[in-house]
Formats: sequence, C-alpha cells, structure tokens
Amino acid sequence: MSFLWFGDKHRGTPDHATLADPEQFRTRTHKKLDAPDVILPYLARSGFATVARIPHIHIDTSFVMALLERWRPETHTFHFPTGECTITLEDVTMLLGLRVNGNAVAGPTEVDLDMWEEFLGVQPPRTALKGRMVLISWLKSLLANNPVNENSTVGHLTTYTKIFNLLLIGLSLMPGKTSKYVHLMWVPLLQDLDICNTYSWGSAVLAYLYREISKSKIWRKKDRNKDKVKIRDLEKQIANEKAKSSRINEEKARLRAQQRERKGALVPLADCPECKTLIAHCQYLESRIDPEEYF
Repeated sequence: MSFLWFGDKHRGTPDHATLADPEQFRTRTHKKLDAPDVILPYLARSGFATVARIPHIHIDTSFVMALLERWRPETHTFHFPTGECTITLEDVTMLLGLRVNGNAVAGPTEVDLDMWEEFLGVQPPRTALKGRMVLISWLKSLLANNPVNENSTVGHLTTYTKIFNLLLIGLSLMPGKTSKYVHLMWVPLLQDLDICNTYSWGSAVLAYLYREISKSKIWRKKDRNKDKVKIRDLEKQIANEKAKSSRINEEKARLRAQQRERKGALVPLADCPECKTLIAHCQYLESRIDPEEYF
C-alpha cells in the first residue's frame, strides 16, 4: 500500500483502503503489567507512576492504519480534510504523566554486560541474552519469582521498581522491533530512582513515536514480494539481452575481419571453393573429348 507522502495528494483514496491488509499490520501490544501497591511510592520517585496506572487499552488497527496513511514525515503532522493535527508534548505529559523538561535521555549504547548483575542483582543466563539485550519474558519471570509485599526490604522494593520501569520502556513506551528484548542501554538511566526522575522521558517517547510512525509500512507483504520477483525477473531479462547483444557484436566483428582478410590477400586456386568446382568440370570435359577429333 502506498503512503500518501509518496504521492501528490494528502488524502486517502478508495484504492488505498482496498489495498490495506490488516492481517499484515501488527501492533505491538502486551498484557498490562500490574504494579503492586507497595511500589507506587517508588514509581512516583522515578516518574513512572502515572504510566503504571494506565489501564489496558484495546488497539483499533483500522484506526491506526488510517492515521498512518495521513502522516507527513516532513512536518510530523496528520493531514485531514479539516486541517493538520499532531501529537504534542502537552499530550504526552497529560496522558502519560511523563516529564517533558529536564535532562535529555541520552547515553552510551555499548554498556558493559556486568551492568545487568549490578542492576538486577543476578546475572541473566546466556539463553536470555542476545548481545546487549535481555528477554522480556525472563524479566517477567524474575518479578513473578520474587514478589514484593509490605514486609519487603527497601532494597528489594527498589530493585523490583527498577525492573518494572525497564519493562514499561521495553513493552509500552519505546518497544523494539520484535518486542521480545529490551536493551541494556536503559539500565544506567534507571539505576537511581531520584536521578531517573530528572530525565525528560516524555520528549524521548514522543521523538521515538515520530520516528516509528515515519518508518511504518502498512502495504501488503505479499505485494512487496511480487514486486521483488518482478524486479528480479526484469534484471534477468536485461542481463540476457545484454549477453545476446554482446554475442551478436562479437559475431559481426568476426565476419568483418574475415571480409577484410579476403579483400586484402590473394586466395590460392586450390583453396577457393568456386575454383575447385570449375577445375573439376574442366577435368571431366577433358576426359570426354578426343583431341584428334577436333585437331
């Protein structure tokens, strides 16, 4: 399905609607994480309390596809018949309760793997790691196997909250392509709950949303495969035509060279096919004629 910014008009068409295939468009949804009441004060310290209390929301795929079709990456706005609109920092802070001012969410991506043990209190197994990413399902099982209650220590509650915040980022706020792993690069920013609340998480979430919308593809996968096959067949056809043309040019060059050789050199009578035929006829006539009869 063609995006509108590939064309000249900023509106949808019936053809676009018929080409859309909701089955090929997958939204990143997960079962909502329920935050225990005992960690709500710790979530408030880190700045993620409002996000943690948001209930599960059903994703309307058709509505999301309609919005994506009207998205303009040049201006980061949706184009509607009535005008333009977009998602702003005010929307982020009112809906998600995240800070939109403060320190930029930035840092190194090449973080030492030992940081996992310092952050989690345990080193993840190799089966749960993929480069500098860890399986989200393993983090969920870690929380399930180490629940918190009113009798939990401050250290246990703090570690639980940090893991919970990491899951919020990997599942809801800034998920990856597969939504199965979360990257280690977030760990240094979540290590201290008080410092974590000084970052502008709302700005980072909005920038990530803009980038992901601009990168989204909602046309049919099978149509893209057909286009790839057509392009591959066309490339083969062009290559065959070039090879055929090259062989024809080589044959022409060889014939021209033979013609030049024949024009520039005398061919012996014994090597000339026409001369051989004439000589054979003369010999035949000589064998049939008696010289004494005519002379």
